[in-house]
Amino acid sequence: MIFYNILFSLLLLINIQNIYGLQLYEQDLSRCGITKGCAFFPPNCEKNITVSGGSNNCTGAFLFETFSYGIYFTLLGVTSDIGAGSTYVGVGFSLDQFMGDDTVIACVIIGGTGKVYAAWNDKTRGYLQRDATPKLLSNTSTMFNNGDMRCSGLWSFKPTSTLKELSHIYDLSNPNYNFYLLFVRGFADPYSGELAGHVTADNSAFPWISSTSLQFCQSATTCNGSSMTSQLMSLNQSHQSGIPRLIKHFIAVLHAVFMMTAWFCIAGPSILIVRYLKCEKTSCWFQLHRILMILVFILVTAAFFGILYQAEWKIFTCSFVCDQEAFSKQVHTIAGFCVYILLCFQVLCGIFRPGKTSSIRHYFNWIHTCSGFVAWIAAATCCVLGIQLGKTGLSYNMPFGKLPEIIMMAIIGTFFICAIICEISSRRNKYVPEVDDKVRNMEVSKDGFNCCTLFFVLIYVFISIAGVVLLSLMLVSIFIQRGFKF
Repeated sequence: MIFYNILFSLLLLINIQNIYGLQLYEQDLSRCGITKGCAFFPPNCEKNITVSGGSNNCTGAFLFETFSYGIYFTLLGVTSDIGAGSTYVGVGFSLDQFMGDDTVIACVIIGGTGKVYAAWNDKTRGYLQRDATPKLLSNTSTMFNNGDMRCSGLWSFKPTSTLKELSHIYDLSNPNYNFYLLFVRGFADPYSGELAGHVTADNSAFPWISSTSLQFCQSATTCNGSSMTSQLMSLNQSHQSGIPRLIKHFIAVLHAVFMMTAWFCIAGPSILIVRYLKCEKTSCWFQLHRILMILVFILVTAAFFGILYQAEWKIFTCSFVCDQEAFSKQVHTIAGFCVYILLCFQVLCGIFRPGKTSSIRHYFNWIHTCSGFVAWIAAATCCVLGIQLGKTGLSYNMPFGKLPEIIMMAIIGTFFICAIICEISSRRNKYVPEVDDKVRNMEVSKDGFNCCTLFFVLIYVFISIAGVVLLSLMLVSIFIQRGFKF
């Protein structure tokens, strides 16, 4: 073992090739797929490497050899293309092809000095495991040159029962585990080294996921009866997303635009119209409300199932650590399901509306009205929480600062102000509908419709449309800044 450590260190000093920022060695490429696992990102980017040198678009690699006592690994990554400052390169070991509750080897650079850590992520960010690092990692070394990062070391197959955070570290030698590799590059806290978010741009800097799983067998020849060579040969098959990222982000943008349009620009005015613009001379207010709410149902249904599709039908839940962003995402998910259930309930109420002579007609109207307001308030809450989600790019630390929140609150605030004013005004001109298209005048009441209520409903319509247009333009701007194109 000592001899191998010396030999391993010597290999880091010879036969250097500079390949698109990554410094690869001849020994890095030798025995790949034979006794050594070699995963390059993007996949097959190393094909142009020759003895005399070559170039390609490699931005990262994970090389390893498995022995009875552990895994010798080399982790490489380009950081010059993701920005200046403290950065990290990491490889995660996941039981599925999604980030969340996974063990990570992270190479962190702070102020030009590097260190290798055992880490763990919880779906939104990574956390260094400072207690586990010295127990699991040894013989580590780091190199950082011109934005290129290389770290290496030995991950020991030691019992994990001695670790404080046992559930955060997988036993990589367990023959019952099949791991997918997740290669990631991102930013680190300049003081503590804690892992921050990874790159989200639509290019090779976005995380890569191996298309097939593998076992880190302690035997050099077999893995539960499977050939180790066949496992190693399949390592160079990876992707960035099961669904193309352009489609996923495009659907996410449409989801936000459809939801804001449906609830702020259509449902909001529809609620105000049916409550404050009733008129004895015509039933157009009722028919308009019906048409608008059918349109809301169509848009919300498309947005609801669209976002589930882009999430690959996985419902987000908080993990062990639930920070503000993760909590907002979880509440957004729960509230979103509640909103859609309430919307479906409203549609069913409209279909099975009691007849005009029914004794429960009055109670039905109250239930329909109250559930409609609750659905709108819950939907507005979802929209506000959506600002905090990283995929939107609208959170306060993004280019637009707090402007998205201000616009959103202006729309919601205008709705309630207009509703209160219209409620006061309409009480002076109240009537009771006898049937859907006919009304019966009361001796002490007049039409619910008047110039004051119409004016404030139009004010809300204008502000809601203007606000949603501005927020939609911000979403499209972030979409383009991240490298996506329609």
